[in-house]
Amino acid sequence: MKLSASRRAALHTLQVARERKAYVRELLNSKAGMVGREGLDERDAAFAERLALGVTATYGTLDEIIDRFVSRPLDEGVRDALRVAAFEILFLDKEPHAAVSQGVELVKTQAKSAAGLANAVLRRVSENAAPFMAESPAHRFGLPDWLCDRIEHDLGADALDAFGRAGLGQAPAYLASVPGRVRDEDVVDTFDRAGVVVRAAGAVPGAWQARDARLAVTSPLVTGEEPCAIVTDYGAQTVAYLAAPAPGMTMLEVGSGRGTKSILMEGHARRAGGAADIWALDLHEGRGVVASERLRRAGVTGVRQVTGDARDLDAVRGLPASFDAILVDAPCSGTGTLRRHPEITWSLGPGDVRELARLQADILRACAARLAPGGVLAYATCSVLCEEDEDVVDEFLDSEQGQGFEVVRPADAARDAVVAEELRAHTSPDGYLRTLVREGRCDGHFCALLRRRA
Repeated sequence: MKLSASRRAALHTLQVARERKAYVRELLNSKAGMVGREGLDERDAAFAERLALGVTATYGTLDEIIDRFVSRPLDEGVRDALRVAAFEILFLDKEPHAAVSQGVELVKTQAKSAAGLANAVLRRVSENAAPFMAESPAHRFGLPDWLCDRIEHDLGADALDAFGRAGLGQAPAYLASVPGRVRDEDVVDTFDRAGVVVRAAGAVPGAWQARDARLAVTSPLVTGEEPCAIVTDYGAQTVAYLAAPAPGMTMLEVGSGRGTKSILMEGHARRAGGAADIWALDLHEGRGVVASERLRRAGVTGVRQVTGDARDLDAVRGLPASFDAILVDAPCSGTGTLRRHPEITWSLGPGDVRELARLQADILRACAARLAPGGVLAYATCSVLCEEDEDVVDEFLDSEQGQGFEVVRPADAARDAVVAEELRAHTSPDGYLRTLVREGRCDGHFCALLRRRA
């Protein structure tokens, strides 16, 4: 049986990613990631991408079943090839015989002498696939045991099931329009003329969902010198809407990264009728350089890039003594974004989450001290784990410093009744915003709004 070009291309991508320690999704969009995919039609290219991303997201589970039937160490290339075939067998509902045969051919590209081993192992994987997948939710969704246990404990069995199913699929493509480049009421027609179909993603102003992700993210309307929109998840857009300062306010944005939320929040200030003074702080100077260029292209003014450690704001030169609004976009596990960042799944452990929670608590305390009376601090993560979310906020509120703060329910912070109604559906009993990961829906985000009493 001739080896399919799409499987060969997927294996190539995985190997380049491993050798270069690169992210698969970024690699797929690079020149190096196109090697082996040049002659593929759209369907085969999509299948190659599905295999590469899927193997990256589930390789711990794939290795577990492969290792049950292997008695000696495997060459890395051979293991990569076996993972591709095992992923098809376990997660893509492919015809077992074809997946095994193609897997053997794929292994032969790495070591012809391993063909017999590959045939034996993959047949055993196929024969044992059903009972293996039934052993636990972790196997069924290709996730680590500890992560499944934690999500079920924090959010419930139904939320875990939805999270796991969504993680095996493709994440929706969301865009945010840039007010200075296109009016919200003109976005649909503007993108339609460019061959990109978009519709409102929800109630948040300027948020759009694209029918075809690849067309949307590669459109000149997004990638051009003066973009009309930027790519960002709807959950992140919701957080930026809640955190956005009113015109004339002075704001501190912590963890500004590449400037995505800076662009979003400045846009909401414009929609409200004026400009805000945003100080965008990040630990890494290089990110500020990237952010400045993105802001320039988006026509955004009134955002100042500063570099420093949010735990020691006194050391950040020129920073005002207090702010009317603060967004702490906290460094986190990213467990709400696994569909988009599959490398996170098996590189993260419980100890990492504990360390992040300590860091988040330190940052929250330091930033809260800079909030002016009556001001609102938004604490946000893209994590689905309570240890990084509710637990951090609740610990702060129970502290002496936190006694001067009160929780603001998201709907009460909305500037529009339609948005407020949508936010109520995603508000926890404690008054925090939480979006749950589901098929066809946005990523998992958390946001707590804390007002400093006057």
